Amino acid sequence: MGNNNGINSQIFTSMQTHYSSLLKNGATSFGTDPMSTSIFNQIDRDKNGTLTQNEIDAAMPSMGQIIKDAAAGAKEFALKLFGGKSETNQSTQVPDNNPTENAQEPNGKIDKDFKQGEAGDCWLLASIISLAETPEGQKKLNSIIQHDGNGNVLVELNGQTYKVDKTALETIDTYAEGDLDVKAIEIAMGWDRLRTGSTNENTDYPIDGGTTYEALELMFGRTAGTTIIDDALVNRIRQGNDFVVVGTGSKQPEQTALDENGNSVNLFGQHAYSVIKADENYVYLKNPHDSSHTLKMTPDDFKAAFVSAGIREKWMLEDGIEMPLNAVIEPIVLNYPE
Repeated sequence: MGNNNGINSQIFTSMQTHYSSLLKNGATSFGTDPMSTSIFNQIDRDKNGTLTQNEIDAAMPSMGQIIKDAAAGAKEFALKLFGGKSETNQSTQVPDNNPTENAQEPNGKIDKDFKQGEAGDCWLLASIISLAETPEGQKKLNSIIQHDGNGNVLVELNGQTYKVDKTALETIDTYAEGDLDVKAIEIAMGWDRLRTGSTNENTDYPIDGGTTYEALELMFGRTAGTTIIDDALVNRIRQGNDFVVVGTGSKQPEQTALDENGNSVNLFGQHAYSVIKADENYVYLKNPHDSSHTLKMTPDDFKAAFVSAGIREKWMLEDGIEMPLNAVIEPIVLNYPE
């Protein structure tokens, strides 16, 4: 991941912009995380616990170096920004079984199964699953990632290209397991959120929580829409012309799904699922906790269990095509289930 305890230079740029903005707006503290505390202590030259305007002015030209110096003593915070795992941050939400094998090397394609890690990015992973299930979506999805032959992956998001190096892919263990190109997209998405200031600073990971259509917008630079779950949506799914990601509400749904063996499976509340297809009897879905398995639900249970859908017509993946404004309603933010 580069120098300075593995913090990528693009993160420094994002952090420099963030902290410089705080200083310009007259911030007198940066919170309680280790890196913020270190930065504050370096700027607070008279050590009186507040920042004077002279101290702020003096810090502005050297914010980049100040952040690097702070990073040297805040490795845990740096790992947190990247999606790293501390010993005290262990998740029990994801099933223990690992659905993936032979996923040690990225190849610039989304072509392996994966399992969601600790980060609350079901909104992103469910979108990737929906896209990868079809030739049209896979072609578009693969167009934003490139493998350089040395274990590094270039990811294009939101008009910006991010280089996710081999060390980051090998050492970050709280993002998806399996397809390393999926993990590269997760890392790049976190960097992009930090760069644009669109991440929630109170969450553990910069990709925690998102809308059902944000992923499509950021990956392809085009709008997507949300819609209600009704018979019309089920019929559209049957026609197979849309990418659809659905989300449950804040409570665990009463409805259940069936796995490949006919066993009943509980759904998670506040969680996103990828819709694969539908026929007269069932709607078929995948849970980003484990993309190697397919679930199915009756249309009635499907409509009752989910509260919103992110949708994009496949033909709209072509450049220059926008989703009609009347297809957009208020999004529902999906956080990781508690």
